[in-house]
Amino acid sequence: MDGRSDDVVNEDGFVFLTIDDENVTLDLKLDMSVKFMRASNRVRADFGQVAIQRGPVVYAAEQEDNEAPLWLYKVNRGAKTESHYEAGLLDGVEVVEVAAQREPEQDVTDDLYTDAPDVPAEETQLTLIPYYAWANRADGQMQVWLQRGR
Repeated sequence: MDGRSDDVVNEDGFVFLTIDDENVTLDLKLDMSVKFMRASNRVRADFGQVAIQRGPVVYAAEQEDNEAPLWLYKVNRGAKTESHYEAGLLDGVEVVEVAAQREPEQDVTDDLYTDAPDVPAEETQLTLIPYYAWANRADGQMQVWLQRGR
């Protein structure tokens, strides 16, 4: 605060500040690296999946940027990622690209259940936008929790 950090108290993940002046400058420095997050294994619906987070922002895959169905994608923990700012997208957002694999979609004439051999997956790129910005372009699928690959 105003170039000093001695007036800042961090308690249980919250920062408390004593501000006595109307004109205060706050500098907030956050780790904005891309991280692969997982839910507790007590959360059955998210078990075996990862979510992508950059700083405090959680990201989502939308059908607008990625071939549907989105549940065919797998992301390896620690896969290569890149982030960049796109000024013309959703009034300006930071986009994350992550290396992924996509299982080919089966034809509707394929059997509903078959033997379980390894299915070859295509290497691809998954484009993610901030979760807060989804559902602002077109109807389609959205997914935060992605299947974890190797």
